[in-house]
Amino acid sequence: MIPIKTVLAGPSGVGKTSLSIRMQSGSIHPNITTTLGAQYLTIKTKFQGKDFQICLWDTAGQEKYHSIVGNYFRDAQVILLTFDISDKDTFSALTEWMKLIERNTPKEIPVILCCNKSDLDSEIDDQDIEKFCTDYNINLYLYTSALEGQNIDELIQSIAASYSEDSTQVSDSSVKVNNNDKKSNCSC
Repeated sequence: MIPIKTVLAGPSGVGKTSLSIRMQSGSIHPNITTTLGAQYLTIKTKFQGKDFQICLWDTAGQEKYHSIVGNYFRDAQVILLTFDISDKDTFSALTEWMKLIERNTPKEIPVILCCNKSDLDSEIDDQDIEKFCTDYNINLYLYTSALEGQNIDELIQSIAASYSEDSTQVSDSSVKVNNNDKKSNCSC
């Protein structure tokens, strides 16, 4: 099983926890509270014949937690940057989130933009979303709904695809390390 450390980030109240629970269980829970710090869960999936375990860190969106949340980005392999399409302020806040990501990641890592709560009326034009993605070199955005389950399976597959594409970009000067078949209990 190939582990993929994935961080779910974005402003408070955009549905990150609902999205993570929907991704893991396929259902929604009615009594979700605000995330304090971060919550961890795993999601198993298969992509191109390989088994993956998405190690998902659902992070707090409140500004007072930004210094803590930044630590989760450091060795992330995929980031799900999430906003609420029915709340223009959450879209405007994404610029600060991208700065936080850039400050706390040692290399460029795949970012998937989750346009969440797509079951509600959108306050954001598609052109604005596309411009944001172009400005920050984000190759993929998905309209998601934790409530209705829209594009949840596609999101899970996109995490594996983004990781697979990113992991194939290894330098020709890389060194093969012999691990002597040592096994670790830590998967992420």
